[in-house]
Amino acid sequence: MAFQKKIEQVGNGISASYWRIGALHSDFIEYLTRVVLVGYVDASLRSRNARGLIDKREYNLSPEQLGRLFTGRPQFDNSTYFEINAKRLYEWIKDEPRSIPEGAIYDPETGELTIPSTGEVVAKADITFNEDGYPVAIPSEFKNAAVI
Repeated sequence: MAFQKKIEQVGNGISASYWRIGALHSDFIEYLTRVVLVGYVDASLRSRNARGLIDKREYNLSPEQLGRLFTGRPQFDNSTYFEINAKRLYEWIKDEPRSIPEGAIYDPETGELTIPSTGEVVAKADITFNEDGYPVAIPSEFKNAAVI
């Protein structure tokens, strides 16, 4: 299971098109869970364990978010526990707004936010602002990605 979406790294001209959960870390002291999504050039390189890892994204789940993800009753259709839980994580990543990436540039005149590493421009209407008017979140870049 993975996301299929091409995201180019503008600075080096390389694109990742196959995004897979590569790590899941739970900290039971701080009650946080971190999910690491890794981007490969394509599924073929990943399946051959070739050096196709070129990008990654990290997501932090609060205890409440983690609880909502894992309290539903799974339907066992020969899926592994990992596949059942991974599906929920992929759906969460698609739906959950992401933090403003490091290096993003906000233009107060247009209200747009530009992410230099990918060239993505986020419209003002899609940005979540805090009470002081500062941008704090944007939609997931995987919102429209296919889950394969």
